[in-house]
Amino acid sequence: MAAFFRFLLTLFFGWDRYPTKNLLDRVTTRHRVRFGDLDLNWHVNNARYLSYLDSARLEHSIRTGVFGVFRRKQNFLVANIAISYYRSLLPRQHFEIDTRIVGWDDRYYYIEHAFRVGDTIYSHAWARLVFTEKGKRVAPGLVLSPLNHDEPSPPLPEGVLHWQAMFAANRADSAPENKKAA
Repeated sequence: MAAFFRFLLTLFFGWDRYPTKNLLDRVTTRHRVRFGDLDLNWHVNNARYLSYLDSARLEHSIRTGVFGVFRRKQNFLVANIAISYYRSLLPRQHFEIDTRIVGWDDRYYYIEHAFRVGDTIYSHAWARLVFTEKGKRVAPGLVLSPLNHDEPSPPLPEGVLHWQAMFAANRADSAPENKKAA
């Protein structure tokens, strides 16, 4: 809910008009575990991590200028997220989320998130996002390159390349001809 209000305030007050970071810079947001975030095991519920990621992506988009797509009647949507949990976040614990764009291809752009307490990584996530305009996909390079001084995408990290290969394999496995043979 807080992310929604931040979104409205940003649209109303124009906080996105003066980005403070470059497109590929890391943006760090600070958080604290609330009791409503906990599950029966007294650590952060897995679904709450996704809410924290939404908040971190919104803050990243505002600080880097990506949020401006809303002013151009465009949108960015999460297509996929892969998250790994290494340590538990506990009640009232302070933590930070580092968010950065790692690159883009012809269809998607990729964001890396790291949940940290001090120098220790508690969780890591990759997010694959798509830009849309009037319900149709827009190539990320058209949107992001001007924000990156018309520089091309940096090389995608190996983890993202493996993730792309997994999506291609899943598409091949779920093709109609493969379902008939089963």
